[in-house]
Amino acid sequence: MFSPYDLRTFFLLLQNANNNDDIEMSGVFIDMLSNSGDCTLRFDGNINDLLNTFTPQLKTYLKSEQAKGDYTKIFKKTGTKGVLLKFIKDKIPNLSGVNLFNIRNNGTVKRKYLDENNKVKSNKCQEN
Repeated sequence: MFSPYDLRTFFLLLQNANNNDDIEMSGVFIDMLSNSGDCTLRFDGNINDLLNTFTPQLKTYLKSEQAKGDYTKIFKKTGTKGVLLKFIKDKIPNLSGVNLFNIRNNGTVKRKYLDENNKVKSNKCQEN
C-alpha cells in the first residue's frame, strides 16, 4: 500500500522529469510490490497543475506525522481498497491525473478510480 511519503516521492520524480528534457513524463512511475500483486502510480494530468499544487507546504505535509494520521483515519474508514485515491481526493483536492493500477499475479491489469459516490471502481486495461 502506498503511503503519503510515497506520494511525495512520486511527485518529486515528476518534478525532476519536468526539469530534465531527457526524461519523458510518460516514463515516470512508482511501484509497490506485494505477494498478491503489484500497484503502480502513473500521472497523465497537466504537469503545470501538479507543479502548482506541489508547494513546499504540501511537500512538508506529505512527510509529516499529520499526513500519516490523516491517512490512517481514511484507512480505518475504508480499508486498503482505494485508500490512496481517497487520501488524494480529501487532502489534495485540486490535483487530478494520478492513476493507480493494480497488476495481479496472473497478469491482469486494472485501473482503480473513485466514482461519483466515492466508491472504488476498476477498469480492466486493454492488452496490446
